Amino acid sequence: MGTTTCLLMTLCLGIVSVSSEELLHRQKRVWIIDDLKIEEGWQGPYPRLIYKIEGNNSVPTRFSLTGPGVDQEPKGKLFMTERSPEIYLKGELDYESNEKLVLIFEAKYVSDEELEPNTRLGVEVEILDINDNAPVFHPSTYTINRGENDSKGEFLTAVIAKDKDKINTKNSTFDLKIVSINPKPTEDLEFFLDQQDTIGRITFKGCLDHQKSDKYTILVEAKDRGEMVQLSSTCTVIINIEDGNNHPPTFTGQTVGNRIISSSL
Repeated sequence: MGTTTCLLMTLCLGIVSVSSEELLHRQKRVWIIDDLKIEEGWQGPYPRLIYKIEGNNSVPTRFSLTGPGVDQEPKGKLFMTERSPEIYLKGELDYESNEKLVLIFEAKYVSDEELEPNTRLGVEVEILDINDNAPVFHPSTYTINRGENDSKGEFLTAVIAKDKDKINTKNSTFDLKIVSINPKPTEDLEFFLDQQDTIGRITFKGCLDHQKSDKYTILVEAKDRGEMVQLSSTCTVIINIEDGNNHPPTFTGQTVGNRIISSSL
């Protein structure tokens, strides 16, 4: 009996000892990953350390990072080495192409692969917009024809611009205005621009006179409200004034009796 009891106690102790060691190896290793924010347009120097993932790195571990920006388009912008959980930037990111990148971080435990599963976590990278796009007109040139008899205050045309920067920010909000008119209108003629969101409506007040000018070229500017820098572009509005039948014929020259020697209209 004594020998049997001793043997059983030894076996039990051995089982408890193995279980405790296994539980120690299986203790969960926690990796802390915050959502990342990277400003677009960084032009170097590269590589640039942007984030280090914190966690228990007390055992040999191999790390990997996959997804858009790493091994998927846009490829080669981000990377991580196998030996360190650090994320590096090695190429310029573009907000207009990718507003957000969703990556997969993996930690593979080399020493006890059979006892402990790998860690696999998602990493979200938000790309921050900078003011790198000027508002652009579509099209860049407008040509219209108007007659001399058009009523003053009449609508002439509308110009439209768009900005590719982040919507509802100062970078994508812009103002429209007329910056030049060639030739300079006479005192009895004015051109106006009324902006409604991204559209500028051009009207006039006064008289369009073909004899004074058969064409007006108006330059319209769109300028954004970026905080660090303001970007702008222009479009051209060409207004052709068509000659109207608003001048009666006149006669010039000398007459002999009832006969006209020369005349002109």
